[in-house]
Amino acid sequence: MKFIIATTLILVSSFLSKQIYAQQTKDSNLLMPIRTFYYPNNEWKLHKANLEYLSTAFIQELTTLQDSNYVVIIEGHTDDIGNSRDNIELSSKRVHYILQILVKKGIAPDRIKLIYFGESKPERRNIAISRKKSDIRYANRRVVVKVQKQSEKAL
Repeated sequence: MKFIIATTLILVSSFLSKQIYAQQTKDSNLLMPIRTFYYPNNEWKLHKANLEYLSTAFIQELTTLQDSNYVVIIEGHTDDIGNSRDNIELSSKRVHYILQILVKKGIAPDRIKLIYFGESKPERRNIAISRKKSDIRYANRRVVVKVQKQSEKAL
């Protein structure tokens, strides 16, 4: 019961917070935990805290991977505000912004795969405690960064 209350408080506080932080999710098929970055409405640049994290801690983890045969997959998403064409463009700007940061930090562009969905792939996890549209939209304004082993076919 204490775990449920603590988890609920953490999720509620993250939606109420003015600052935007990276969320970590683990997946056994990946070389690193999944990172999710959230955005204010109609923005594509990372919040200062996320930019610092991506530029330092994430890069450090990436460069110390034991398996050097990896690919970074960057997936851009938006909420359902606006038309589909504008949302595809916004999600493209988000992933290209992160691509630029990674390349400036020495990650080879051929190790990075960009995908942008606009609003077509909404968040399916039950992360919005409330069912308020503003919380659901916030959860969908995101970029997901995955690091996985590069398949032999892609080489």
